[in-house]
Amino acid sequence: MLQEMQEIVPGLYLGPFTAATKPQFTTLLETGITHIVFVCYDKEASVIKPNFPDDFKYIIINIPESVPPNLFLCLFSSNNTKLNEQNFLSKVLIHGNTGTGLSATLVTAYIMETKSISYIEALVIVQKRHCVGPSEYFIQQLKEYEPIYKAVKSHLSVVILQG
Repeated sequence: MLQEMQEIVPGLYLGPFTAATKPQFTTLLETGITHIVFVCYDKEASVIKPNFPDDFKYIIINIPESVPPNLFLCLFSSNNTKLNEQNFLSKVLIHGNTGTGLSATLVTAYIMETKSISYIEALVIVQKRHCVGPSEYFIQQLKEYEPIYKAVKSHLSVVILQG
């Protein structure tokens, strides 16, 4: 299970880098994956490259090694140009190197925001991939992100109502 992708919510899969390698090509097609989001640190991006650029739409998110607090979680915000609802109208695989830390944390943040739930509720959903275990640093980032996304959503709903 550690080397496979799992469906976290309908159409959204989480897995390790190996889930997007040549031996898994048929599985990706049979599952209906259309987009592959690769979340990596800068130094990983220089050695790990997309395996199927002609077959799937790739979104590569490079995270600097020294990330300012909450910056990396904002990659999944509603205003992000790389990741938005349109990209998730089909089936998406999000992977990092192992699919248990950084990519799992970003999936958790995305689920928090799109479902308007707490980090604990979102993490329970993401832990469908049983090996997920964000570090204490990532857990702290999720805790800090929760009031931020809620405030943004609240502000946006007020603006829309006043429209």
